[in-house]
Amino acid sequence: MTMLKFHKILSAVLAACLFSCCIISGSTTAFAEENVAIADGLADTYKISGAEENENFKENGTASDSFGTINGTESGTEEDTGKFEEKDSEKNEPAENFEKGTAEIGHGNSFTVGTSDESLNEAVNKANASNISGMASDEDSENAARQASGLSLSVTYPDQIQCGTPVTFTMTATGGSGNYKYRIHSLVVYEGSERVPVYDISYGSNSIYSEKNTFEFTFWASGTYYIRFSAIDMETYQSVNTGIFEYVLNIQDANYPSVEQIVDDTAAKCLKECTTDFEKAVWLHDWILENADYDYSYSYSSAEGVLARGKGTCEAYHRAYVMLLDKVGIATGRITGNGHVWTAVKMDGDWYQVDSTWDDMGAAYQGTYYEHMYFGLTDSIMGLVHSDHKSSVPGYESTALENNYFIKTGEIARWSEPFAELAKENIESGKMNFSLPVTDTMPDSYKNVIYNLVAYQLSKQSWNGMDISASYEDSTITIKAEAGLTSFVERLYQKTLGRTADAAGLNYWVDGLKAKKLTGVAAAGNFIFSKEFTNKNLSDSAYLDVMYEAMLGRNADAGGKAYWQNYLNDGCSRKYIFANFAASKEFKEICAEYGIAAGSYTSNEARDKNPQITAFVNRMYMKCMGRKGDADGLNYWAQGLLNKRLTGASLASSFIGSKEFTNKNLSGSAYLDVMYEAMFGRKADAGGKAYWQNQMSKGISRQKVLASFINSLEYSKICTTYGIVRGSI
Repeated sequence: MTMLKFHKILSAVLAACLFSCCIISGSTTAFAEENVAIADGLADTYKISGAEENENFKENGTASDSFGTINGTESGTEEDTGKFEEKDSEKNEPAENFEKGTAEIGHGNSFTVGTSDESLNEAVNKANASNISGMASDEDSENAARQASGLSLSVTYPDQIQCGTPVTFTMTATGGSGNYKYRIHSLVVYEGSERVPVYDISYGSNSIYSEKNTFEFTFWASGTYYIRFSAIDMETYQSVNTGIFEYVLNIQDANYPSVEQIVDDTAAKCLKECTTDFEKAVWLHDWILENADYDYSYSYSSAEGVLARGKGTCEAYHRAYVMLLDKVGIATGRITGNGHVWTAVKMDGDWYQVDSTWDDMGAAYQGTYYEHMYFGLTDSIMGLVHSDHKSSVPGYESTALENNYFIKTGEIARWSEPFAELAKENIESGKMNFSLPVTDTMPDSYKNVIYNLVAYQLSKQSWNGMDISASYEDSTITIKAEAGLTSFVERLYQKTLGRTADAAGLNYWVDGLKAKKLTGVAAAGNFIFSKEFTNKNLSDSAYLDVMYEAMLGRNADAGGKAYWQNYLNDGCSRKYIFANFAASKEFKEICAEYGIAAGSYTSNEARDKNPQITAFVNRMYMKCMGRKGDADGLNYWAQGLLNKRLTGASLASSFIGSKEFTNKNLSGSAYLDVMYEAMFGRKADAGGKAYWQNQMSKGISRQKVLASFINSLEYSKICTTYGIVRGSI
């Protein structure tokens, strides 16, 4: 079974030489407004700019030239749009062939468009129509041409159009010979100021004129659609199109939301569950794969196809992904090659290549690693998959792999660990330059991705103080090893600052570590506490990820990350986290591998000296004020309680008696709930709360209730546990 080939390269006649064609590659291109097809079986009599003299012209109704083939039908350029979907000329081979290694890469045909001599000048004059104002003038020209030719076309359809139900459009041509053929001319929507085809009329039977004068279509989303039709007089070969604004369908169906509403709703769910750029991009990528299938009829080429009807071509996948990413604040770009389109995605300041179409292999492969094979690649790796992608697209240069799916999640280990063991054996035996064969039988379209990632992973691992450079080519991983601290320092640059080390900076840190003038902690601390890093304003979760990756050279384990997150939640500073990572056995072992001193670090913040006291103070903030303690407040109370200048009594009375708390005007019941939770760290027991409610109903003041709580045995034990003086009021 060979690889299914998806293809469409569009051509347009915009000059006197009709065989000068424009191949669409994602840029906005204007097309002639008047397309005339070769009627079925009439290629031998219908002129195509001298094609009858071409030695490749055949009497069987097929015209050929160096650009491709016209199979007796209109090639179907869609002048109504500025951008057109390019059919996949390559598509992943179904997984049943993975083990056989028989994947074939195909190339799509490109097509030229025939235009009658009589309509050529008109077509060229209309070629620049690309916005609404231009559309109006185009329609005036069309109406004038229609009247002059005597050929006209009208369309009828139901007054009420409901989504999810087939709608029949009936075309009626008048004038001319009476011998007509019909086809749909275009069905487009606006995405901003850009016209985008919902239904692709350029492929196969979609573009053929037919004696059938009806067209059936089912809408799956509310919105405004612009639909046009064409008819051709089979004796004079004159053609006519309905106007751009002649049949405008404004469909509003409460059961079928618009594309924009689907995007809003989906993005909202994504933002609720995701924080980082990587998480958002993966979530939306996976949503598309779960909710859409590839359209093997090549008919649905806009975001509507994927988002509303759950079916679309690569153009639809790309456009849907772009709309969703834009909505969650992630920048995107358009990349094309081999008659295919995919997406550039910006994550954490770097561009990555993501091919959601090729990642979608169908329901049988949901949940497998194939679904993320093309998520987060570089230009160089993507060029090994799509051969036309020989260089980066200006503005979307992709060189980073930090947010590649397999690298970010650590799943690359399933392939890299066996090679890491082999590499370790070679290095320990004294080999510094060696090659490791790759015997995996997966197709090259996968192997080139996976094993370039393996080489990247091997290069960034810690190797007992050695610097490793690994590369992959022709089923071979080549490794070069040398002693040095370059990898240690480069990791600090990449993980904390998100950039490649500059030469001067790299030399400074490497030389300082080699000369023992700097310790590992000193080097790491200068990066972690640098203005360049702190200005990133990372979330606590993202900060912990950096700590694991920069200092320990690995992704955070769930349990460890949750452990340190609790300290941050309880009010400890990030300096406290850094100090503990610096003192860890794992970091000291890494430093030992590089032959450098680990060093040490102690936070200078009072709140970090006793995390239990800090947590106690932060609980007062959370329960009384409903917010996390600010750094200054936490340090003030922590320092005062540590040196006995402040007491548990002054802490409680200050918070309970503060204006910020009293302004809440809590009920007596709510007031007692706060007292139990803030001072005792537990929910109120029913009996105790009922007792104090009864006392308050008899007139006892809240100040006396507070004094009783402070003087209680339970509060005394809590203060003793924390090593602070209870005091009294």
